[in-house]
Amino acid sequence: ILSLPSIIVQFVAMYLMGLVSEVYRAAAQTKLNIFSKFHGTIGKLMLAEVAFRGLVGKWDGHLRDLGGLSLHKLIKRLKDIFEQDALDHRELVKMASVVFTSMDKDVSGSIAANEFIRACTDDGEITLHRMALFFHSTHSMQFMRRLLDDTHRLASTVYS
Repeated sequence: ILSLPSIIVQFVAMYLMGLVSEVYRAAAQTKLNIFSKFHGTIGKLMLAEVAFRGLVGKWDGHLRDLGGLSLHKLIKRLKDIFEQDALDHRELVKMASVVFTSMDKDVSGSIAANEFIRACTDDGEITLHRMALFFHSTHSMQFMRRLLDDTHRLASTVYS
């Protein structure tokens, strides 16, 4: 009986919220393979780094020295990207402002390279930090993980 409210909320989320329900159902039906997530995460990481360099127009140097992406520049890029999608200027600025505010984690007024890369790669399942822990030599591995998860064995077959 105590789980009944949870079941109702889950049903509403999965079937009665239109587009949001479609996203929830797709996420719930996705099979998770941690080892294969590494490849996608590294691919996204490299693409995000190159994309950020392109956005700020600097191809050389360390990421920390590249400067940041301003709200104005983000709006300009999004205007170009969404020109066919019938968003008026006010809607586009609203979208850009919401995205900018969530990406500018240090509230500096610009999106730094590390903030942009994290936004592009941290999809909720495996963040860059979590992925690094899989390869960190001093990270302890719990007994149940060793017993039930083969990620460490797969990684060892590739590199030993």
